[in-house]
Amino acid sequence: MYSVDIYSRVRRACLMDGMSAREAARYFNKDRKTIAKMLKHALPPGYQRSEAPRRPTLDAYVGIIDEILRTDKALIKKQRHTAKRIFERLRDEHGYTRRNFMVPAPRYDSFDDLNAYLEQRCLERQGDKLRGHNQTIGERLMSDLDALMGLPVAEYEACDHVSTRATSTSMVRYKSNDYSVPVAYAHHDVHVRGFVHEVIIGCGNEVIARHKRSYASADMILDPIHFLPLIEQKVGALDQAFVGQSFPRKAY
Repeated sequence: MYSVDIYSRVRRACLMDGMSAREAARYFNKDRKTIAKMLKHALPPGYQRSEAPRRPTLDAYVGIIDEILRTDKALIKKQRHTAKRIFERLRDEHGYTRRNFMVPAPRYDSFDDLNAYLEQRCLERQGDKLRGHNQTIGERLMSDLDALMGLPVAEYEACDHVSTRATSTSMVRYKSNDYSVPVAYAHHDVHVRGFVHEVIIGCGNEVIARHKRSYASADMILDPIHFLPLIEQKVGALDQAFVGQSFPRKAY
């Protein structure tokens, strides 16, 4: 099977540069039937991409575009978005936010601080009017809120749920990193909730550990308090134990 590169070169020569199939067969030293097959198929038959093509500019907005198109299905054809209108919405509603709120990239100590900053910037725009609208952003927001359903009784948790088991050393693996739990829960089945900034580990209906989430690889996140029962039994081993590195020096 010929490579994607030769397919592209043949098709460019014939379909864009005007070379005939006979000339292409002579130039690329291929049979005329092979050239005809290359002109018929944009990619070698049976070829599959190893990964989806990257679209650095568009990929960040694919979810938003898909949601617009799903909403349009409930509207009559004349009320649906054209490609131009989708582009204008992305530019006005999302391009503004990125350019004015996120450039240069804001730096905060926590996601709560970042969210508070973004909320304040959004509130400052309540009185602005976007192109093509007679109402302010705040007035349009109130209209949207009137049409929305009430919040669910149970609060939605924006996290990843994983069921796993604590090891003999009271560690729980989540996303290639190990998080400690109290030694009493070694070998127990546990449930992990992975939030953007925090990892919460539970056993049954009880929360047994909370850790700041690590995005490193093969990291070990320890809470020394989890190992106190063992340390009390063998204090002299603390300096050699891996958990001893997590204790401040003044503690022992």
